[in-house]
Amino acid sequence: MKKRNAFTLAEVLITLGIIGIVAAMTLPTLIQKYQDKSDYTHLKKIYSQLLQATLSLEQEYGPVEGWEWTDDQQTNSTLLMERYKEQFKSIKTCEEDLKSCFPNVMYKSSTGENYSTWANATTRASFLLPDGAIMMFQFTNDGCWFQIYVDLNGWKKPNQLGNDFFYFYYFKSINGIRPSGWYDTVALKQSIFKSFCLDKNGYTCTNWFIENGNKDYFKCKDLSYTGKTKCK
Repeated sequence: MKKRNAFTLAEVLITLGIIGIVAAMTLPTLIQKYQDKSDYTHLKKIYSQLLQATLSLEQEYGPVEGWEWTDDQQTNSTLLMERYKEQFKSIKTCEEDLKSCFPNVMYKSSTGENYSTWANATTRASFLLPDGAIMMFQFTNDGCWFQIYVDLNGWKKPNQLGNDFFYFYYFKSINGIRPSGWYDTVALKQSIFKSFCLDKNGYTCTNWFIENGNKDYFKCKDLSYTGKTKCK
């Protein structure tokens, strides 16, 4: 019997077809994992810069509570933006051209509902970073002195809380900046994570992402700071 030493065209096509199917099934997952890892590294870098910038500003201007606050929220937000702009290599102040930073698009919550547009954010002030991220400031003077919003890739999609859009707060209780969703007790941290990341909105996803390095809150709803920290 003559020994066969080559594949037929049909066998080659079948093999290529199987490879194509496997690639189609696995490639999106691999791409998403790579993107999540890139976002994690990017957000951690910005968080570190925020912490260092705040220390530098408080050394120069004194404690945040003693800054030149007025009765006008927009004025205070602009003051925050201008001071932090000194610490970052910003390339544009968004008030010069607001829509260059936040066009009139709808941002989505972590659960997919319409959340907000930022194009007419009249009580906030923003600047654009060289890496394409946007940093936006809002003076609040409630449980925190101010909020900082970070969109890692500017106005590009997905424009979703917990995905490319993240919150930070300057908490009065500790006189410092922390990711939204951070609290000093695990029970409260878990409660607020479930209520405003897993169940709706998404602004408290930030602390989970920084602590656990994943966005699995989009995949499963039984995550816990003291138990299951990632989906299977």
